Amino acid sequence: MLVDVWMWTPFMMLIALAALNAIPGYLYEAAAIDRASRWKVFRRITLPLCAPLLGLAVLLRATDAIKQFDLVMAITGPNDPATQTVSALLYQVVFRDGKVGLGAAYSYVVLVLVLALASVFVRYMSSVQRREEAGAQ
Repeated sequence: MLVDVWMWTPFMMLIALAALNAIPGYLYEAAAIDRASRWKVFRRITLPLCAPLLGLAVLLRATDAIKQFDLVMAITGPNDPATQTVSALLYQVVFRDGKVGLGAAYSYVVLVLVLALASVFVRYMSSVQRREEAGAQ
């Protein structure tokens, strides 16, 4: 939804700005001395050093998008199938249809999705940490 993007863009930009400001300037100076192209500087310096924070931002947004309920209900109401989210579907199944068991099953699906996203991020961060420790030795 456009409103959701508009609401979260400043926070995501702050995370991206923090990631870019955390990169030491001497790395870019060394790349300029080595006459690295802009693409190589981006691919070899900027993106790898920004990836952990950008991954965190993607994880936060993905889990929030999966759980999105209040914005959908406030804008379109509970009966609009065009803006159906998992959380809105949960609400409709449990409170409108009275199928508590099916609603519980849907909530477990949401839990599994969020845990899968978080585990992918944790594995990525542990591999980044292992690479940093191997590079420091």
